[in-house]
Amino acid sequence: MRPQDDLDLERKPLLDRRSRKLFQILNYNWAIFPLTALLSFLSTTSQFPLNYPTKSTAAVYSLMVWAGVPDAIVKPGVLWTRDCTIITLIIGPFLLAQFPPYYILWGMCLPVQPFSYANAPKQRSFRSFRVCLVTKATNIQGIELWKPLSQAFRITFVVVVDSAHNPFRDLLPSWVEQLQVPPSFQAERATHKARVLEWYRRHSNLTERDWVLHLDEETEIDDYLMQACLDFIERGSDDIGMGTIYYNASSHWKNPFTTVAEILRIAENFGRYQLPVRFFGQPLLGFMRGSFLLLNGQVENAVTWDTDCMTEDHWFAFYAAKQGFKFGWLNAIAREQAPATIADLLRQRRRWYSGELMIPSWPLRVMVAFNIWADVDAAYRMMTMIYGGWMISVSYGFFAWTTFNLAVLLHGRVVACLMEDLDCHTTALLDVPVHVVLTVLLAPVVDLVQAATFLWTVVWPTREFTVIRKQ
Repeated sequence: MRPQDDLDLERKPLLDRRSRKLFQILNYNWAIFPLTALLSFLSTTSQFPLNYPTKSTAAVYSLMVWAGVPDAIVKPGVLWTRDCTIITLIIGPFLLAQFPPYYILWGMCLPVQPFSYANAPKQRSFRSFRVCLVTKATNIQGIELWKPLSQAFRITFVVVVDSAHNPFRDLLPSWVEQLQVPPSFQAERATHKARVLEWYRRHSNLTERDWVLHLDEETEIDDYLMQACLDFIERGSDDIGMGTIYYNASSHWKNPFTTVAEILRIAENFGRYQLPVRFFGQPLLGFMRGSFLLLNGQVENAVTWDTDCMTEDHWFAFYAAKQGFKFGWLNAIAREQAPATIADLLRQRRRWYSGELMIPSWPLRVMVAFNIWADVDAAYRMMTMIYGGWMISVSYGFFAWTTFNLAVLLHGRVVACLMEDLDCHTTALLDVPVHVVLTVLLAPVVDLVQAATFLWTVVWPTREFTVIRKQ
């Protein structure tokens, strides 16, 4: 058996190549995604008679034709029907919840410019750059990838344990700083992970020349990500950076249901997370992930982590935005794992929904509820396409519009599936079409399950900070 150091050094460039390859493609997203979105709906061989096309107009439209939808629901010669009004009332909240409508498509088509920070001149320096991992000693993975990073970059790696016993004391290498939160430490409000983050903030004496990259226990990082963080710090002007997370670090597609649930999050990443940050330098109502989060010390000191909110990351971003700090997007990929079981997924989502509802913002609560409505609406439309059962009457124009909505929805989810598979070196080429089909078939079921979990949370919110185990 080869030494562990040799295996680590072999794996490191593999991750770096995966990231570089992906962003070389995404450098042309402004040309690729408008074309693929158009092809998901239109075809250059289509004919458009006065009533409605008799030939396939797209992948989505051809499925509709194959299922007999136009013949069953389109009423020739009319502009509007009562069913058009009813369906509009159903779809309307889904579109309004996106702010703006079709935000995933807009996020995909807005030029990513992944090398913009790297090509900019240096305009600020830093005193320290720390990679901080907070753990309850439940999971700790990806540490083996830190050694080559520590040799290549000016970084301090820190593991902060919230446990009476630190099981990693004799396992972690000496160059990793190990800290343990004193049991006696009590913040004014902070509990669970927020308490640990607040203790570390106070312990570290951070300044505006210090930066902290916060990771979850199983988050994997590579050279490409670290260089993107350094470019952000030295060549940018933003105070907070966050980036994309893929859920293919290991056991990719081992559980199709939880894998599809995370694919839906990757699709949402283009709209709910990237689009407002890249347009306005602010997250939409504080939507931010707690891992792959780069913070300036001045921001941490101004906002602090002293909160009893179950989603401390969302709470932090919400108040950081209110204080006027500027957000930027890190064009790199961190990799994690999907929950191993459906039960873990539901516990995780329930904690997230409970935390979001704790933030004192009615617009946020309304938007969360609208997004759940959107899940139900998306599930309804996709199940209608897949399983049939139409007893409505609409105009052709309205049918074309709803078909376009469905094409945009499917396009975002299929692209997210393909990108995650493209990034995963263990995915066989012949498995990719199977994964696309599974994404289309399982997505409406996942939508409904997540909507049911939200309703469960509204009736019975949790105060348990669930940390699910990863394989």
